[in-house]
Amino acid sequence: MDISEFLDATLTVLKNGDVKLAKQLEGIAREKNDPYYYSNLGFMYEPIENASIEYENKKVTDSQVQSTVAICSELLDNLDNLQEIKDGVSSQHYYSLALKGFKVLAEGGDADAMSALSDMYGYGMGVVVNPVEARYWLDRCYLTKYGMTFDEWEKGS
Repeated sequence: MDISEFLDATLTVLKNGDVKLAKQLEGIAREKNDPYYYSNLGFMYEPIENASIEYENKKVTDSQVQSTVAICSELLDNLDNLQEIKDGVSSQHYYSLALKGFKVLAEGGDADAMSALSDMYGYGMGVVVNPVEARYWLDRCYLTKYGMTFDEWEKGS
């Protein structure tokens, strides 16, 4: 399964609450051991593990009127499955695996991996938010791609 098919499959998990597919994707990511696959799992699990699922579930229980809930009906129909997927899974776990892989690629000169690291440090994906480290990787990315730091590139735009 290539990365675009993998991304499509993660969206299917979120849309349909497909527990079996979620587990299959975890296996594929482990087999590939590629930071791009791990980061997609992190993105997939992030909305499942945050409080939004519980919040929407409570709204349904409280109101007993599913049509008034302000989320898509497909998500609402699969809250139980999404809750099952959530149990024991951490988006931060997959982000941290992606972070390790991106570091290896970035240290080898991969500008896309440098950009990914900048985002991960900037948003706290698999790591504590670190603006200094985020800026470091952003500048390394721009130095690699354009031969100048981000500020220098931005001034030239």
